[in-house]
Amino acid sequence: MEKRDGGSQLAAIIESKRAEAEEVLADLLDLLRRAGVTLPSACLDRQERGFTGNVLLDLGRIRVDHARTLCGVLRSGLDAGGPA
Repeated sequence: MEKRDGGSQLAAIIESKRAEAEEVLADLLDLLRRAGVTLPSACLDRQERGFTGNVLLDLGRIRVDHARTLCGVLRSGLDAGGPA
């Protein structure tokens, strides 16, 4: 069924972008968990001010020891020739 009105098209775009963001967030959290880092309050941003074309991830708060572990993981990856 083709969506013709602008509202339905926008809703479909938003739904698609949010689904992609949910997949990326799940992947990120899985990788961080495997590295010993947890972000307990990470979620999709609710975008209360309307859709801007971008779905934001709210990574929330992190414990100091987990932030230190994350720094070590990032440093190791960069030192090994990862993206700079």
